[in-house]
Order: sequence, then C-alpha cells, then structure tokens
Amino acid sequence: MKIELDYVKVGDYYLPNLAAEPYPKRGLGKYGLLRLRYLKEHRPIVWAELVMEGKLYAHLLEVEDAAHVKGGWGHRGFESPRPHALGGVDELL
Repeated sequence: MKIELDYVKVGDYYLPNLAAEPYPKRGLGKYGLLRLRYLKEHRPIVWAELVMEGKLYAHLLEVEDAAHVKGGWGHRGFESPRPHALGGVDELL
C-alpha cells in the first residue's frame, strides 16, 4: 500500500499538508455516546480504524439517528402510532 502526501514548504522545511474532516455542528446524544464507550471498551480495533479513517463521528451520528427512528422516540417519550382511543392498545383496563 502506497500513500502519497502533498507537502507545503514553510521556511526551509516541507510539512505534510494534512487536513481533518470538520465535525458537524450537531452534538452526540445518549446513544451515540453509548456506542462510543462500547467501541472503546469492547472493540478497540474497530474504534481505531474509524478514527484513522475519519469516520468515527459520522458513525456515531448514524447510530444516534437509527436509535431514534427505530425506537419511536419523540420529544415526549415513546409514542404509539395510534392515539389513546377506545379499544386501542393504549387503553387501560
């Protein structure tokens, strides 16, 4: 595997022209932070690969979004698709 880098001359020295991907302005929530902790503690190789490729933050945001979509979480907690109605699944017996 051959890696080619661009260099910039600064004074008498040539420095590699490295740039990191900018982070989105959106912060991580509960599930993104839980995924980060899990990767660091139980999957350090996967965590290191994501960090080196610059894909860790995007992965954590994807996990965060998937947790909210699949879990059905809204701003008021878990909500059923049907409102409280007579004979509905949310009706108390």
